[in-house]
Amino acid sequence: MTRALVVVGRNIRNVVYCFKLKTMEILGWKINLEKTKPNASFLEQIEEAVESGGWEAAKEVCRNTKGKAAGVAYQMIELFQKHK
Repeated sequence: MTRALVVVGRNIRNVVYCFKLKTMEILGWKINLEKTKPNASFLEQIEEAVESGGWEAAKEVCRNTKGKAAGVAYQMIELFQKHK
């Protein structure tokens, strides 16, 4: 019984660690995207694409846009779809 509790405790710590890590990663992406002014219109384009055509349309906007922000946004959309 004690061994089972130790295993459960380790798994909970791993889940909490992964949650913190992913949260920091997403916040870092968000801060990076918001730092640059030209990306404001890009984010608006993504929002419009999601509202009109769904996530695939948003990924298409990312594919057709040059720059790091587009690549990061594309990865975030893929990650969101994968873990939805």
